[in-house]
Amino acid sequence: FEGVGESKPPTLVRCGTEGAVLQGGVSCSRVVKPGSWPLGHIGAADPRSRDALSEGCLPLAPVQMIVLAAPERPDRDDMPKYDRAALVDVSVAGEVTVSQEDGVVARLQLANVAWLRTELRQLPLDSQFKELCGPDADKIGFRKAGSLVFCEGMLPGTDYSQAEDVVVGSLPPDCRPDGGRRLFMALTCRNSEIHVFRIFLEPSGRIAARRSHAQGRARDGHIFEVSKRQPGALTWPLGTIRFSTQAGAALQMLAGARAPLQHAARKQLAYLGLVSGSGQGDLGEEEGRDMDGFQVATSTRHGTMVILEGAVIITARHRYTAFSQLPPDCRPTQTVTLMVA
Repeated sequence: FEGVGESKPPTLVRCGTEGAVLQGGVSCSRVVKPGSWPLGHIGAADPRSRDALSEGCLPLAPVQMIVLAAPERPDRDDMPKYDRAALVDVSVAGEVTVSQEDGVVARLQLANVAWLRTELRQLPLDSQFKELCGPDADKIGFRKAGSLVFCEGMLPGTDYSQAEDVVVGSLPPDCRPDGGRRLFMALTCRNSEIHVFRIFLEPSGRIAARRSHAQGRARDGHIFEVSKRQPGALTWPLGTIRFSTQAGAALQMLAGARAPLQHAARKQLAYLGLVSGSGQGDLGEEEGRDMDGFQVATSTRHGTMVILEGAVIITARHRYTAFSQLPPDCRPTQTVTLMVA
């Protein structure tokens, strides 16, 4: 593999002593067969040659993140279609590898591979997962740096429904998100199939998961849905749950983009007697009603790390049109491509 993207190769950005972010693009010089392949090392490959700077960047626990990938060769600069998913693992020794579970890929975007180096706090799990985890429950938790909270660990295998939420646990009061609901995506791969999960985080700190769907990749490159009502016990990583405990700066919507409705929040406040009215007189259009009550799009900065969170309602015409613009102090040094859906 070799570094590509903008005028800079893949780089590691430190967030003081509290965390780090891998950013940039990676491209392979030749297409390789599916499997797990090394991408590189953080610092020197030989532990004896590492300096204190690189040692202070290494994660304290294994990191596994979903990144966007593309099947095109580096000579196809005209068609960088990032329509596949790949799993990037970072070990505590600094080894970075990629698992090609969604077909052969030739390009990767590493922008969301990040971790914190603060103290690991155990996540209060639901009784079901406490019993399944056993003595390994202390490896499932979260780290907090300023207002940022990153969850980590692998949940044990259990059955998930597409119609009902499975409660995972609840965060303590000092680590709960401010604002509306959050929605995260998690993937797990098994037998050449990708199972997609929707992870809900409530302002009360409650974390719940629901199975969305399963998909596979045909030989011609097309995605097909796998219709399995009961795929069996599935595991998934908590690493995609990242948020800010404080309300960040709201992003200004451009080109007709809209923030999600907040009628559910207003109705709850009216029920508690904190606002007047029932909140039902101005429900307006039905479009976007399923996003009612989710956090509006915001940006939060902690050191050199920026978190974008929340929901935004856009249309097909936003494919090549900006729907918002970040404030000057939250802009990246190079283009960042993220997977959100």
